[in-house]
Amino acid sequence: MNLLPKITIGELQGMEIEEQIDALSAIWDQIALKNPAIQLSKEEQQLLDKRFMDEQNMPGKSWADLKKQILKSKQ
Repeated sequence: MNLLPKITIGELQGMEIEEQIDALSAIWDQIALKNPAIQLSKEEQQLLDKRFMDEQNMPGKSWADLKKQILKSKQ
């Protein structure tokens, strides 16, 4: 999705959920592109590593499956 330089909250709210997700993705990509990585302390990195490992061991749904479920429930 190609976002206009300025878009209002009202315009976002008027979009279909898939368009809102695409807009959010585009915004996030721009934030990541324009901003350098945040430097973490050793303790913060260890905490994130632990959380990542914990998350890997949890059952769950893939993003693709979850997105399908959300979009289907909106119909």
